[in-house]
Amino acid sequence: MHNQAWRETYAGLMPADFLAGLDDARSVARWRERLEHPAPHVAVHVALADGAVIGFATAGRTRDTDLPEPAHEPVRHQPARRPPRHRRRARAC
Repeated sequence: MHNQAWRETYAGLMPADFLAGLDDARSVARWRERLEHPAPHVAVHVALADGAVIGFATAGRTRDTDLPEPAHEPVRHQPARRPPRHRRRARAC
């Protein structure tokens, strides 16, 4: 799936021979390793439909070492709070 996503996404943007040369067996082995032994600070999300993988996404810290320092503190995600339930009040008729 990963190589097919690259072939479809980068067609016309990357050399066709590079995309055609992506090795599916090597990609499967690499993903198996990533899923069985995840790297620290990397999240892998897999989308399933009826038990079949239909998509994936990964996220993690940048590997770029020459980026400037951010001008602000990173924003931390806070889980959303559920709004309080409003109770229905009986009205006198």
